Amino acid sequence: MKYLLNGVRRLIFSIVAGTLLLLSLHHSVYAEGTKQLSAIVLTETHVNLLCNGFAIGSIDLTVTGGTEPYSYVWTASGGGVVPVGQENNQDLTGLVAGTYDVEVTDKLSSTETLSVIITQPPLLTISASSNSPSCDGSTLNLSSTVSGGIPNYTFIWTGPNGFSSNLQNPSIANATSVNSGLYMVVVTDENGCTATSSITVVIRAAFLAPVASSNQTICYNTLPAALTATAATGGTGPYTYQWQSSPDGLTWNNITGATALTYSPLALTSTTRYRILVTDAGIPSCGTAVSSNIVVITVQAEVIPGVVAANQTICSGGDPAAFTITTPASGSGTLSYQWQSSTTACTGPWTDIPTATSSIYDPPPGLTQTTYYHRVVTSTLNGIPCTATSNCITVTIQTQITSGTIAADQTLCNGGDPAILTGDAGSGGSGTITYRWESFTGGGPWTTIAGATSISYDPLTLIATTQYRRFRVSTLGGNVCESSASNIVTITIQ
Repeated sequence: MKYLLNGVRRLIFSIVAGTLLLLSLHHSVYAEGTKQLSAIVLTETHVNLLCNGFAIGSIDLTVTGGTEPYSYVWTASGGGVVPVGQENNQDLTGLVAGTYDVEVTDKLSSTETLSVIITQPPLLTISASSNSPSCDGSTLNLSSTVSGGIPNYTFIWTGPNGFSSNLQNPSIANATSVNSGLYMVVVTDENGCTATSSITVVIRAAFLAPVASSNQTICYNTLPAALTATAATGGTGPYTYQWQSSPDGLTWNNITGATALTYSPLALTSTTRYRILVTDAGIPSCGTAVSSNIVVITVQAEVIPGVVAANQTICSGGDPAAFTITTPASGSGTLSYQWQSSTTACTGPWTDIPTATSSIYDPPPGLTQTTYYHRVVTSTLNGIPCTATSNCITVTIQTQITSGTIAADQTLCNGGDPAILTGDAGSGGSGTITYRWESFTGGGPWTTIAGATSISYDPLTLIATTQYRRFRVSTLGGNVCESSASNIVTITIQ
């Protein structure tokens, strides 16, 4: 018996004398027979990917011819992957892009192969960008670059402060800090595939100058309080600071080394103005440089205390002469006065004299020790007192003087010559010591005896009873101080 078999492999079976002969022919082999078998025919329909990278492709394989049942072996290349468990399925699903090959074998071991290519569009990508960082009040420009996918793109932008746009490259005019934040753009292609990109936008706030400390009024040649300033805000940063000074508010000069937020000026002798200049060193620079408010440090004119007079020497318990003004005081504010005294020296310590607040002063009587005086002059401007002290006036008090005792009483005949009157020296007095003798006769007054300036006295011949007494005299700086009278010595004339 002989058969003709058409397929990938064609065989002739022949039974000769009880022996099976198997001949392999590449093409059809003809022999005696009456039956012909059909070849395996493979056809397919497949679904390509609409979006790059998706695993949604499929192949629907149709097999005709041959002799059922069929078996299948799928392999993949070119990036394709046969899903696990589908290697021997007739149809494939969940496919990524690539080449898929199938070999189909029928019951009689005839085989046929088929290759299917699952395609995908180029990967859809989008990249967002902007002109950020930008400055307050400028225009924020958003842009996007698209590649891949299938053209006829649509866009959806979303962002801070309720922003949305369907433009590929939208913009926001007069942007402020509320427009800072994350912006997202979604692109959709003709196949409905999407890609997303985002960008963080920074809108620098307006570059605002710092605020410097308030004005001051100080005394001549004194140190002002340290100047301080708040930090600059807005712009980009980092910031650089520079303190400047000006004598008139028109010409400004940088102060060497004064580049911090705090600056301590040196002692001033004239009114000076200060400000701090701030530069935004960042990119973008939202304003090159701005200056703070101007701080005016008003320097009072030097207080001139004037000259008061005069030194004097008085006796213990005496009344000093009133002090006078030789040169008046001056200052740029309201002048006030305070007299002070010291019993130690012109260097003090000093004590305010109650109620002695006039430009002149008359010390009260009764001083018993040397006392020093000066006048403190205060000039007050803008509530700031500045003081200066006058020269020192010395009121020298001579030490307390005692007369001592003289001796002795005598009785003489008329025309007799009295013995010399003597006595102890007495004490006290700060200057040159001399004595003054007085005599008293009858009902007359006490009379100074001319030339009687020694510690003792030799009376002349007397014809009437006479009394004598002595004073101790101290002369210092033209000031003469006397003791009280000594005891009285009486020379009786018989």
